[in-house]
Amino acid sequence: GDALVKINEPEDAAIAYEKAFELKSDNETVIRDLGHAYSMSHDYDKAIQFYESNLSKVDRLDLILDLAKLYTQLKRFEKAEALLNPERFSDEDGPLEKLKQNADGFYTLYKLYLKKQGALDYSPNDNARKSIKKCLTFQQRVLEKAKSDGGNVTEERQRLADLFYEVASYTNNYEKSTEASIKMLTECLKNWPEHEKALELISTIYLKSGEVEKCQYNCELLLKINPKNDQASFILTEIMLNSNQYEKAIEQFKKILTDKPNNYPVLAKLI
Repeated sequence: GDALVKINEPEDAAIAYEKAFELKSDNETVIRDLGHAYSMSHDYDKAIQFYESNLSKVDRLDLILDLAKLYTQLKRFEKAEALLNPERFSDEDGPLEKLKQNADGFYTLYKLYLKKQGALDYSPNDNARKSIKKCLTFQQRVLEKAKSDGGNVTEERQRLADLFYEVASYTNNYEKSTEASIKMLTECLKNWPEHEKALELISTIYLKSGEVEKCQYNCELLLKINPKNDQASFILTEIMLNSNQYEKAIEQFKKILTDKPNNYPVLAKLI
C-alpha cells in the first residue's frame, strides 16, 4: 500500500490497505492509511463512511482531524466545525505526539475559517487569527518537547518557521499590518534563514514601503539561496528601473527570459 501511494496509485493502494484491514482491523496505522487512500482516490463518500464508522468505535484525534480536513475540502463547513471543538486541542501538557496533534487541530481550524470566508474576501477574520496564533504557541511547545524527548528538532523548527510565515501572510493579507508582518517574518527567518517564501514576502513588503535598501538586501540573500528565484530577480530589476539603470535592467530582464521565455510580467515590462 505505501509503495502504491508513493507512485500515485491511490486506487490500488486502497485495495491493498483493505486487505490489510481485513487482517488487522484494529491496527491504528492501517485504519488511517486506508482512510487516506480513499480520500486520495476521490472516493469521498466511502472515506467519510469509513472514518465515521471507526470514530463510532474509538475517539481518535488523528482520525477526527483527517475527517475534518476532508469535510473542509468538500466545503461541508458545519460538519468540520462540529468536529473541531477547540477543547479537544487545548491540553498544554502531554506527550510530543499529542502536542503535535493540538497544533494540527488549530491549524485545521485556521484553514477552515479562511476557506469558509471565501478566497476573494480579505477582511480580517478574528477566529482565523486566534486559531493560527494558538497553533503557533503549540508548535513552540512541540519544538521544546522535541529537544527534551529526542524528537526531530530540525523538522519541528522548520514547521515553526512555516507557521511564523503563515501568521505573517495572514497579517499582511487580511489585517494589512506591515509592522506585524515583518515581526513574524523576522521570527521565521531566525528559525529557518533559508525560508524562500519568507524572504520573498519581506522583500515585497519592504519594496512597497519604500525601504529599497532592505528590499535589495533580502533579494540578494534570496538569490544566494536560489539563483533562479524569479521574484527576487524581478524585484531587483524593478529597483534598477526606478533608479534609472535601464541598461542593467534590460540585461536582467533578458536573463530571466532566457530561463523562462513565457514569463509574461517580465515580457510586459520589457516591451
